[in-house]
Amino acid sequence: MEWEFLKLLQTFGPSVGIICFFLYRDMKRENRFMARIESLESYQKDTLAQLVERSTIALDQSTNCLRWIGRIVKRSVNNGCN
Repeated sequence: MEWEFLKLLQTFGPSVGIICFFLYRDMKRENRFMARIESLESYQKDTLAQLVERSTIALDQSTNCLRWIGRIVKRSVNNGCN
């Protein structure tokens, strides 16, 4: 690999070195961005999963309270209380 790079450098001059530098730099940048994006996506997925779970529990508790209130109102109406 090193010999091939040196042959390219001798043949084409410093322009090959400059191009290789920019390619390497951009590849490293893309890898960092991808790692950061994956980390943020994982965080969002975990956060949303927790929120959905907590919302489901809250809705279940609210539904149970409304059923309880409904039974009390139904008994009041059946007993003639206004």
